[in-house]
Amino acid sequence: MAAVNINGTGPYFAGDVYVLGSAFGDSPVYINKLVPLLSELESVRVSVSKTLELPDTPFDYANLSLPSYFVTNTRGQNLPTSINGTDNTPADNPITNDGATLGRVLFYDTELSANGTISCASCHQQDKGFSDDAVLSAGFLGGKTARHSMTLINARFYQRGRFFWDERAATLEEQVLMPFQDPVEMGMTLEHVISRVSAQPFYAALFEKAFGSPDINADRIAKALAQFVRSIVSYASKYDAGRALSPTPGANFSNFTAQENLGKNLFFQTIPNGGGACFGCHTTEAFISANPGTQNNGLDAVSITDLGAGAIFSNSIFVGRFKTSSLRNVELTAPYMHDGRFATLEEVVEHYNSGIQNHPTLSPALQDNNGNPVRLNLTETEKAALVAFLKTLTDPSVATEEKWSNPFRAL
Repeated sequence: MAAVNINGTGPYFAGDVYVLGSAFGDSPVYINKLVPLLSELESVRVSVSKTLELPDTPFDYANLSLPSYFVTNTRGQNLPTSINGTDNTPADNPITNDGATLGRVLFYDTELSANGTISCASCHQQDKGFSDDAVLSAGFLGGKTARHSMTLINARFYQRGRFFWDERAATLEEQVLMPFQDPVEMGMTLEHVISRVSAQPFYAALFEKAFGSPDINADRIAKALAQFVRSIVSYASKYDAGRALSPTPGANFSNFTAQENLGKNLFFQTIPNGGGACFGCHTTEAFISANPGTQNNGLDAVSITDLGAGAIFSNSIFVGRFKTSSLRNVELTAPYMHDGRFATLEEVVEHYNSGIQNHPTLSPALQDNNGNPVRLNLTETEKAALVAFLKTLTDPSVATEEKWSNPFRAL
């Protein structure tokens, strides 16, 4: 196969892996450098016989019937419990049933990778909480992504509205186009994506239903994908069943075990009161940060190989800081953290209990009154209770709901 040069380095061949510079903050290097390689890959593209199965009447994506406690702040709570004001949906891209349907098809279409083997869903799997159980996801040539796949659940309620672990994408609409162009992930140019979409006969009607005409372009692809992702919202877990019967999230839930209620109390209570203050970062009923900005949760004492948001934003305060994701369905999204270093929830809890490192940009919420990393000193019983509570956030409907599933069927 023909060799290509990327960003002045190389040569690279089809079997080589080039790690995208922007993952560590260098100037982004997109796939426009790989056009010669794309023509080579076209000849070895995997061809899979499949059919698209969509309902005659589209699924309801537009009407989000949230429980009342999702949109009502709890009195006396210092941090917001409602999702009011956190929705990052832009005015020019509201979710529609036809738009999200198109987004669903694009999300699962492996034709939109260079060799026809990878889709968005390859790294964001429905039964894995729209994450990946691999530490690093495999790209179209088998190369590994620079970071662990982040869950997409409740992405619409991340108030800051920026995406990727380092927040390099200013909007979801911007983010959804970037994996296509990543030399490791999907290996395409936007021109090739548009060409692949246009070549499949079912897309014209889907674009017309979604946008009023069959015209296919990058902006419409981005908007449809963003609509589908924003539609993935969780509010049907064991926690929700209990919350619906309780005036506050802090009160004991009648459907919880004693262990689960203990874990919930530890989650919501402040550190001086013997809790873990977990709600300080995983805020609102969406259990996702309602406060702007990335955070440093003390994984390392110094940042060497991955600077996080510090590689994107010029201020050194961002070094070692990463985006906070939702804890909804966290039981399904192992392994954990931006680099997938923790295999289990037990390891995560132990990190916050005894393993926080004194990084220069460690978040203040994780420092004691002397500026040192907090030590929770939880008992084994309390640590197990926290894990039990986190598992009550599992919403089986997200993992099984047909409207978020693969619409393609193999022949």
